[in-house]
Amino acid sequence: MSDGFGSNEVNQSGQPARRRGLDLALLTLLVFGIYAGRITTPPLSGEETRWARGGMEMIESGDWIVPRQQGRVFPERPPLNSWAMAGAALTRGQMDAVAVRLPSVLAIWLTTLLVYCYTASFISRLGAVASAAAYATAWQVMHIGGLGESEAVFTLFLSGSLLLWHLGYVRGWPPALVWPLGYSLAAIAALTKGLQGPVYFVTVTGVYLLLRRDWRYLVRFANLGGVVCFLAIVGAWQIPFYRATNATAVHDIWFALVGDRLTLADLIQHMATYPLETLACVAPWSLLLLELPRRRFRESLGEARPLLFFLLVAIAVTYPSVWLVAGARGRYFMPMYPCLAILAGLVVEQCALAAVASQKRRGWDMFLLGVAVATAVGAMGILGLSLVPIESLAQVKQPLLFAIAFAAIGLGTAIVLLRARNTSSPGRAAMAIWSLAAFLGLAFNGVEKNSVNRLSNDMAPQIAEAKSEIPAPDEVVSFGPIFHRFAYFYGHTIPELPWPSNLAEVPEEVTYFCFDQRPEDTPELRTNGRGRVNEYTPGTLPFEWEEVARIPCGRSLRDDPRFCVIIGRVKREVSTARTNRASEAESAKAR
Repeated sequence: MSDGFGSNEVNQSGQPARRRGLDLALLTLLVFGIYAGRITTPPLSGEETRWARGGMEMIESGDWIVPRQQGRVFPERPPLNSWAMAGAALTRGQMDAVAVRLPSVLAIWLTTLLVYCYTASFISRLGAVASAAAYATAWQVMHIGGLGESEAVFTLFLSGSLLLWHLGYVRGWPPALVWPLGYSLAAIAALTKGLQGPVYFVTVTGVYLLLRRDWRYLVRFANLGGVVCFLAIVGAWQIPFYRATNATAVHDIWFALVGDRLTLADLIQHMATYPLETLACVAPWSLLLLELPRRRFRESLGEARPLLFFLLVAIAVTYPSVWLVAGARGRYFMPMYPCLAILAGLVVEQCALAAVASQKRRGWDMFLLGVAVATAVGAMGILGLSLVPIESLAQVKQPLLFAIAFAAIGLGTAIVLLRARNTSSPGRAAMAIWSLAAFLGLAFNGVEKNSVNRLSNDMAPQIAEAKSEIPAPDEVVSFGPIFHRFAYFYGHTIPELPWPSNLAEVPEEVTYFCFDQRPEDTPELRTNGRGRVNEYTPGTLPFEWEEVARIPCGRSLRDDPRFCVIIGRVKREVSTARTNRASEAESAKAR
């Protein structure tokens, strides 16, 4: 009796709904177990608090059009990510870590289901499960996908625009649906992270159709209808934004951050290392991609070859945008990770079901052996490190009971992987995929998060203690822009004032203030090319004041403690007396 995993029919509509439902339920459990199980760990850091603070200012001001930081226009990125956080905060009643990260968790979940459903329309259930699990447990997806960053949400809409467009094209959906659907999702991607979304969509679909010599589909009126949908969605925000700001802000929000990354410095080194970085970002599933260059493998794909063709075109067209830009980072290619995951699933579909000891089977067997050894060694290594009483290993040590359980699960996973090498059973192959995905999730959500959390700098209790010493915490101002992580945990909006050159420039009602202190501050570093200019902080104040608190702002406890926010109090009576004495002395000299 077939278990349904090995079917190679192109149209999977005959697959029992119960089996598809089971797969979707297990994928949902996998995603939420990894990304929502410890959603508040570690504390918010990085760019999370910047976008969260933007969402908080939207709620406080009622202005949902113009992104702001400390009341100032912040034209670095379109506002959809902050919209999502603000919506979650309104639902929960507070902008906490759950509200900040929930949009990303939901985006990872929906993208995983999208990958499964898209892949199941072309290849077997086994390939679909492998593709979805590969995306959900790729190394970089787990590390940044569940954070309050924009990558996960951006990936959902950009990959959705490409995959749903292609599915509609292949399945013969009406072009009047296919083009507007693709362009609309690309527009939402643009509102999330800028021009990368529409540029990828237009270039991939255009090159794909030209290579297929189907230029008629490209010039249909439905394509123009899609463009109209794109302009309507983006324009619904862009026009009010322009009217509330100016042309410079419009330019900066689309192009300033892009210009910051366009550099030729160290380009050769970047071109040599970036492909390796990409493979590392989607590890361990990227090991399966090594089968793709083999001609015999490609020739054996049969009816799955059109799927391979589209995925390779999509990756080949978009990869130069990160490979030939020295300032590009690994995460910039994350919206195309679903395509890489589907390629990995396609390899599993073809190789795992091949005859044992056949040449086609070799890649799958080597993959299983490699990850089985790594799993066993890693699990036992964590247990060993947790037992060794060496202070320098404190970061990687785990609670003893967890370390024992992790080692046992790791060994069990290795056994499941090795057993899948001795059979062509699709059920055994599926069990290997599920076991590996679950173990990767446990390693990240357990070992990795425990280690990171142990050294994380939690600013919340320090700021709460400092606020307790301030009579009116909501009246604190900042001299110059304040670090966004401090601004988020402080809670109240902190109005920004220019750095004063004398006491008279400090409003009479200001008693408590704060400012950034960064040991590396220079005017050049403060002008960072991202659509905003941070004024240079001289580090001295032209009046008498006393320090109330010094809050280290680094992500880790090991970061330079000199990077901090200082809260101070103006000693106005002392400063005024000194100013009066100075004025009297000047008058005496004049006489």
